[in-house]
Amino acid sequence: MKEHDIVFHKNDDKALISINIEDEDIDCALLDIFSIDDKEYIALVSLEDNDLYILEYDSEKDNEEEVILSFIEDEEEMDFVFDVFESHWSDEEIDEVMDSYFEELEEDE
Repeated sequence: MKEHDIVFHKNDDKALISINIEDEDIDCALLDIFSIDDKEYIALVSLEDNDLYILEYDSEKDNEEEVILSFIEDEEEMDFVFDVFESHWSDEEIDEVMDSYFEELEEDE
């Protein structure tokens, strides 16, 4: 079995990111930016229903204000990335991060 270079927690900041799926904007909390080998991914959790989205993350940006997020097209790659992610992040850890987001959102109101 091939060894993979995996790095989690490549971000320390919190961010709210809106993604568009099937013409619907979904507000998400940034959970993690991580890499597997030379490819980067971003894990987002929907604020509305706690759905997890993992997208390809292109940090090679032309514009400092914008990054490129794209869906993982290859089903085998998608399954692998989700398996790696789930082996690192527990449901309890995700819940803790989301609780922290919700607390901050309540404070801002």
